[in-house]
Amino acid sequence: MISGEALETIGTMAVPLPPVPVTMRCEEVDLKFQADPDLGALAVVDGDRPVGLVNRYDLITQLSRDYGRALWARKPVGSLMDDAPLIVDASIGIDTLESLIADEHQSALLRGFIVTRNDRYYGVGTALSLLQLGMARSERRNRALERARQQAEEASLSKSRFLANMSHELRTPLHGLLGLARLALRSDIDERQRLDYLQRILESAQVLRDIISDILDLSKIEAGQLAIESAPFDLHCLLQDLQRTHGEAAQAKGLALRLEMASDLPTRVRGDALRVRQIVGNYLSNALKFTEHGEVVLRAGCAGGG
Repeated sequence: MISGEALETIGTMAVPLPPVPVTMRCEEVDLKFQADPDLGALAVVDGDRPVGLVNRYDLITQLSRDYGRALWARKPVGSLMDDAPLIVDASIGIDTLESLIADEHQSALLRGFIVTRNDRYYGVGTALSLLQLGMARSERRNRALERARQQAEEASLSKSRFLANMSHELRTPLHGLLGLARLALRSDIDERQRLDYLQRILESAQVLRDIISDILDLSKIEAGQLAIESAPFDLHCLLQDLQRTHGEAAQAKGLALRLEMASDLPTRVRGDALRVRQIVGNYLSNALKFTEHGEVVLRAGCAGGG
């Protein structure tokens, strides 16, 4: 007896054919086969416990031999049944059954096999039912592979679009860096202008650094390798710094950027300061990008439960 668990179990393919008692005469079983030309095998039971399997062609062959009907017709079917058929539990997986038949019970493909549940007769398995289940499983797997292929193509297309967008995002601050560096190297500018250019170079470099960090972080997230730090940091200083770094972009669009921190907002918190900066910075960038006039307000407070 074989038992086990699998997503696709033998119970789904067993044909619930009424069994025949071990005492039923062979001629009565023969009449059942004659009444149903598609019936290949019947389970033989003693009560509700399977004890054998009678195959259509084996029984017909015995009865059709010389004096065969006279010898066997009135004898109980137990005398002609296969008393050692393959018996499997309804809970075993299709892969397990296929391996079992291939390794130990090749004849089960021709003669059939018995399926039980809790050691009681459940149904009969045949080569046809096994083939139908295998075909259905192959079809499901093919559909799953097709979905996976489509998802992979969509992911590849998304990455291509992302890289195309990033190439623009990278070139913009890079061109700014090159232009400002050339201006800072000119000899006909005063020191105040040179310091202004250097400050703007520094800001453009920081923007470029942040974009590259975002790209690298995205790759780490996809690979499941992004590490989250947990350390104390000054939340007030972080938010104020974000307000300052995004203030120039706000002014360039004629927008006001305000920071509102609730009175109960703690100064020292524990977490990943870099990721918090990235998250809030992305929110601010999007807000400034899609706001045409008025103001952008960054509000920070405590949620319920801290």
